[in-house]
Amino acid sequence: MKNKYLFIFFTLLLLSCQYIAGLKQPKGFIHIGIMSRVILDLMEVDTYLSIIHPIDSPKFLPQRIKMYDQIFKHHHVTAQQFYSSFAYYKFHPREQELLFDYVQRNSKMLMRDTAYFHDIRKNRKK
Repeated sequence: MKNKYLFIFFTLLLLSCQYIAGLKQPKGFIHIGIMSRVILDLMEVDTYLSIIHPIDSPKFLPQRIKMYDQIFKHHHVTAQQFYSSFAYYKFHPREQELLFDYVQRNSKMLMRDTAYFHDIRKNRKK
């Protein structure tokens, strides 16, 4: 019986901490438009690095950190802003869904544009 009450207490404590942590936007919050572009760029870096280096390679992590920093600088955000904003989105499912809808939409546009420019180059060579 005592274990049951402890379980309930810790469950409520955990849920209340998550609720409190998720209430307000962090300082330097990154809005959906910019955040989606940053995430898409980070995904491209991970794809690129996984092609040129195995994930367990000693070169993978240092190069990943370096390239992530370059992306953050390019978008005028800090790593702290990114990770705290990402944590905010994690606790707000509706906004997180919107964020990943933007990421998906931007990735489809990028793939379409890449295919279009590839076709142009291919046709110029003829």
